[in-house]
Amino acid sequence: MKLSRSLIAEYGAAIGISIVLAVIIRVFLVEAFKVPTSVMRPSLLPGDYIFASKISYGVKIPFSREYFFHGAEPEYGDVVIYESSAERDNLIKRVVGLPGDEIELRKGHLVFNKTEPKFEPGKSPSCGHELHPKFGFNICLDSPLPPEVATVKVPEKYVYVLADYRTQASIRKKVGELIPMTAIKAKALFIWLSVTPKTETDGVSFFPQIRFDRLLTGVN
Repeated sequence: MKLSRSLIAEYGAAIGISIVLAVIIRVFLVEAFKVPTSVMRPSLLPGDYIFASKISYGVKIPFSREYFFHGAEPEYGDVVIYESSAERDNLIKRVVGLPGDEIELRKGHLVFNKTEPKFEPGKSPSCGHELHPKFGFNICLDSPLPPEVATVKVPEKYVYVLADYRTQASIRKKVGELIPMTAIKAKALFIWLSVTPKTETDGVSFFPQIRFDRLLTGVN
């Protein structure tokens, strides 16, 4: 069947518009990321694929840290994807300190404004619930404990971010750090796909082992 030139033009226009919309969505609205490591265990596991909002904190000029306009400010407990100047890569951690807060790490536990949050052990010996004065979240911590972090006061326009699995993060040399708010690229929203990495499978299965219990679960 031959297509008329007008029909070909319509299809071409539809494809072109679809591509433009996809680019706009990825650049300004929502982007998908894959979690490659366990530094945010138990909230996020290696092989989790997440959608993250790029407009929660405002809309940036593409390929820069400057904003077209600002949105909401980061909040305690937000899991954020940010650009690391030192590693020139995207990292993911949790916001635990806002401007004016004093942050310290003592025996792997967060000390917030000179107060050490209560820790409630979980089902796993190495994981539990840390009750931050502003919110609560799950962490994992085992030997060797991360190095002590002296008190840091969060300056204006910065946040302090910290990994949930602090032992693993310390092995990777970056448990927590001060970052400028402009370095934040997106706020993690939910897991849309979760696949067990090959290193954790029996090596026999041909098809990917999908963790169905994690699909469409929020990041918290």
